[in-house]
Amino acid sequence: MHILIILANPRENSFSHQIAEAYKEGAEDAGKTVTLLDLYQTELQLDFLRPESREEFTEQHPIRQELQAMIRRADELVIIHPLWWGGPPAILKNFIDQTFTPGFAYRYVRRRGIPRRLDIIPKRLLKGRRVRLFVTGDGQHWTNLLRTFPYLTIWNFYIFQFTGLRLKSFHFFDFMRYRTGMQRSKWLARVNRLARK
Repeated sequence: MHILIILANPRENSFSHQIAEAYKEGAEDAGKTVTLLDLYQTELQLDFLRPESREEFTEQHPIRQELQAMIRRADELVIIHPLWWGGPPAILKNFIDQTFTPGFAYRYVRRRGIPRRLDIIPKRLLKGRRVRLFVTGDGQHWTNLLRTFPYLTIWNFYIFQFTGLRLKSFHFFDFMRYRTGMQRSKWLARVNRLARK
């Protein structure tokens, strides 16, 4: 089994980085192969998309092709990031915009017997892969459900299900400013055990 960890946090000493290391270590101990892609550290950088440039999706860009090859090789994607303004950091959103392109992640196929205006479900080209989502955030514990429900809905329905990925698990580490070292260690041990399964 091959795992691609996609990390999006600019702070190198962040809990997101610790999650990535704990997952990587647990997976490798279980005999799995792991690639860690730190979006802030990699040389594989793509500019932000320009408005309505359809050619950008179809051009054979070498960096895009390399990133897509990483996704294609993976049986499991592990996405780790902080929750900023109700969503992921812009660099992660741009990664999705630039790599989950038509023809790679999905393709519209005309189906017989279905009116054109109702024929909106694409062929999902990333089927067979699962996703684990790890998110960190501050804020009060009781607001988690309210804050994460729209976020998770967007990821699951507009990205994962649209492309055929299957959300295996979602983990939200909250109230980070006030968590003790002991609590963080317990969480990291749980991440490590999850990666070993």
